Amino acid sequence: MLKEIRCNEIEPEKRLWDKLFREEFEKLKKKYKPFSRPWSKLYFTEMQIFIDSLLKNIKEPKILEAGSGAGKDSLVLKHPNLKITLLDISEEALKVARVYTKGFGKKNVKYICHDLFNLPFKKEVFDLTWNIGTLEHYSNNKIKEAINEMARVTKKGGFVIVGMPNPKSLVFKKAKILARYSFLKIIPGYRNISEKEYSPDEIIRIIKTLKKFEYFRIKYIGSPLFVETPEWIIKLFRPFEKYVEKRKFLFLIIAKIK
Repeated sequence: MLKEIRCNEIEPEKRLWDKLFREEFEKLKKKYKPFSRPWSKLYFTEMQIFIDSLLKNIKEPKILEAGSGAGKDSLVLKHPNLKITLLDISEEALKVARVYTKGFGKKNVKYICHDLFNLPFKKEVFDLTWNIGTLEHYSNNKIKEAINEMARVTKKGGFVIVGMPNPKSLVFKKAKILARYSFLKIIPGYRNISEKEYSPDEIIRIIKTLKKFEYFRIKYIGSPLFVETPEWIIKLFRPFEKYVEKRKFLFLIIAKIK
């Protein structure tokens, strides 16, 4: 099964992300910049506040970001005694993660090059196991396999979190259009090359089939505006975000282990 996964789904993703993270590493060598835009800073700040609130009552939380990429979602966290493990199939991604680790002044960070369908850990190791922006590239069955592994390595009472781009967000819709039409290549922004459109309810249905969780919650993160939006407009729009919460950039599914 693992061989099949590697051939059919993992390897194409690995090649794509190796290339993208190699380019990011070269840019960071020239000029380190923790957040590319004000939009990104808002996103990571919201993520940091929410995740730190989940971990606040744990003295020395151990977290695993499985399919971490550059690991910034974990590295921005401010819990004083946090122990972070970043796992990704791309060594190029982990090279970028090491740069951000230094930039954010983090310690107690481990890096493991491995896929998330067969995690190299014993049972019940982590207080939080999560994944942001990776599983939407895979089929329902592979998502289920990955979440099952994430649940296996998470302690009872701990959290498993899955984060995906929200198909209702302007950012996702723009990325889909840019990827579809080649004549739009002059327009900046990321392209939706292989992301599938999953709704929060679809992911919760997949998670429920595992019968390992006692609690589910949906949380929306990030601005509903375009990534390129000027900071003054983002700030001006903040009081109105609550009216379009379900059109924010990312949705999180928070599940608690029985």
